[in-house]
Amino acid sequence: MNPPSHTLAVFGLSGATGRALLAAALARGWTVRGLLRTHGSLAGDNQAAVPGHLVRVTGELTDDDAVLQTLEGADAVCCVFGPRAPYTDVFCAAATARVVAGMQQAGITRLLCQTGGMIGPGQRSLPFACLTALVHRQQPAVMADREAQEQVVMNSGLRWTLIKPPRLTNATTVRPVQAATDLKLGLLSQVGRASLAQFTLDAVDRADAVGARLFVKE
Repeated sequence: MNPPSHTLAVFGLSGATGRALLAAALARGWTVRGLLRTHGSLAGDNQAAVPGHLVRVTGELTDDDAVLQTLEGADAVCCVFGPRAPYTDVFCAAATARVVAGMQQAGITRLLCQTGGMIGPGQRSLPFACLTALVHRQQPAVMADREAQEQVVMNSGLRWTLIKPPRLTNATTVRPVQAATDLKLGLLSQVGRASLAQFTLDAVDRADAVGARLFVKE
C-alpha cells in the first residue's frame, strides 16, 4: 500500500535541512507550501522530474498573514528553521508560537518541529554532555530560545512531534534512522539530512510519534 499523500507546510524551507525535506516530499508526490523570503533559487524549482508540487509564499516568519497563507490547505506542518552563525538572531520560540497560533486558527493539528540533540533533558554520553554544557555557556540566549521553542510545541495542544538530531551531515545516501525518547547520543552520533527528511515524512502518519521528543541518529 502506498503511503498517503499530504499537503505539507514547511517553515525553514531554504535551509539545508528544508531543502532535503522538500526534495523528499516532492519525490513522494506531496504538495509542499513553503514560506520564503525571496524568489531566489531553491531545490525543487524544476519540478518536471518529480511528481510533487511546490507552492511558494513570499514573506517573513514575523508576518501573520504570510504564515496563514503558507498554512492554507495543509494537513501537516514542519518547522525546520534554526539559528545560523554568528548566532545573533534569537527567533525560534517566537516564530514557532506564530506558526502554532496560525495552525490553531486554521484547524490544522499535526506539527513536527526539529530542534536538536543538545536541547532539554536527554540521554547523552559524558563527552557529549560536557560539549552540551559548553555550548549552553557559550550561547545561552540561543539555547534558551530553543528550549522555549520546545515548550511552545509541547504546550500547543496540537498533535506534535519534536525531532532532535545530533550533528547533521549532507550525506545523500538514505540510511535507517534510530529514534526513541531515550536514545543515547554521543560525540560521534550523526544523521544525514536526506535520511532525516525521509524519517520526518514517515513520522507524519506515525501514531507513536505524536506527543514524543524523539532523539534520532543513524
